[in-house]
Order: sequence, then C-alpha cells, then structure tokens
Amino acid sequence: MTNASKLLQFSLLILAAWLGMWGIGLGLIWFCIHLHGLTSLGQPYLQPLSPFFASDWKDTVLRLPLSKMRTRPAYLKTLQRRCA
Repeated sequence: MTNASKLLQFSLLILAAWLGMWGIGLGLIWFCIHLHGLTSLGQPYLQPLSPFFASDWKDTVLRLPLSKMRTRPAYLKTLQRRCA
C-alpha cells in the first residue's frame, strides 16, 4: 500500500511540475477513471457510487435509521430484495 501511494504521489508531482494545475487535474481524472475500472470479487470498486442506484445511497454518505433501510442494495442482485 505504501509503494502504491508513493507511486501515485510521484506521478502527480511530475504532472504538476510539467503542466501545473492542469497536470493535477488530469492526474486526478486519470486516477478516478482507473478506480472506476477496478473490480474486487466481481463487483465494481466504487459501488454504489459508480453504477448509480439512488435507493442504495441510504448508507453511503449519511446513515439513515434502520427503519428506513428495509431493502438490500440493488447492485448485489440478491434473490430476496427485502431484509428479514
């Protein structure tokens, strides 16, 4: 993890030295595109942010009360949609 962080910092530093603020912007866009393409165990890495399901945002930024969270996330594609 440390090596990956150092590589990311070094590449953003080179882009910033070469292109200035445009380089930082391009580097961050490239990083977001890279994260969008990653998968872990067959699921996209940025779920539920990347394939947008409005109903799945109940527990992403702010946690809603458990009474509001009665259905499972749509991206899981479970057989039973409702929680027990």
